[in-house]
Amino acid sequence: MNDRRSVALDRVVDGHVHVWHPLDEGGEWLERAVPSLQREHTIEEFRRAASAVTVESVVLVEAAASLTTTAKLLGIAHEVAPFAVVVGWLDAASATVDDDVAALRMLDGGDHLAGVRYSPPGAARAGWLESDALSRSLEVFGRARLSFDLLLTSADLDAAARLCRRHPSVSFVVDHLGGLPDESEGGVQAWRNGIAAIAACENAVVKLSGRILRETRPDAAALVAHAIDVFGPHRMLFGSDWPISSTTDDYAARVGRAIELAGPLSDAELDAVFAGTAARAYRAPSVAAAPAGSTA
Repeated sequence: MNDRRSVALDRVVDGHVHVWHPLDEGGEWLERAVPSLQREHTIEEFRRAASAVTVESVVLVEAAASLTTTAKLLGIAHEVAPFAVVVGWLDAASATVDDDVAALRMLDGGDHLAGVRYSPPGAARAGWLESDALSRSLEVFGRARLSFDLLLTSADLDAAARLCRRHPSVSFVVDHLGGLPDESEGGVQAWRNGIAAIAACENAVVKLSGRILRETRPDAAALVAHAIDVFGPHRMLFGSDWPISSTTDDYAARVGRAIELAGPLSDAELDAVFAGTAARAYRAPSVAAAPAGSTA
């Protein structure tokens, strides 16, 4: 086992990075959510910020509900190939989703489209995980070998588990540990049960990312330990959530925090969490595959 305070990772495949411009179509929420980040953030800036860590490749995750912005991300991935793949935004409630996937795949960088993330706004969230429209879109994503990132609240976990069971041909990635619960005993137990239900679906992996790495709460290590217990390290992947993460610490510190929370793991298990699972989950040749002989 490694000492978490001194371990140096051989490689990182960062499963959750954002790049954006404040004027990107669909990015209006950024001004409300993170006003301190209201400027352009580029892949070149990310590389500088992460220079103390061996980042082998990244997954660029949409931050704007817009096909135009998804196309822009694909162009960036094309320019820096094979450094990046894209989890883009598509309207999974739309009847044209099949055509939308085909159109994105025709663009420069279209072969770097590895997955989709869609979360409806406001009142439209009610019942969305059970909707026929989402089920139809997931069939399209499954045929196209696109993963689907689930951006959830802790209240969504049971419905998300049912969704994963209904669509065994789709690879699901649960962002940000599925949404952190409140710190009440009931809230934490409901989260534990919901995460375990999703983990019972072999077509789902979970992302060690988001608030759990930014905030200090006394049960953080216990929450991560439970996620590792039910998913296993070979179905967990690290995501820095850069540049949102840069509001609280630098990139190396974010990686260090994730290593600390992951607890004592073997070298192979560490490689799974910090590289191999992302490479497998996003099914893309431009993201580095796991080393020969690894079970990741």
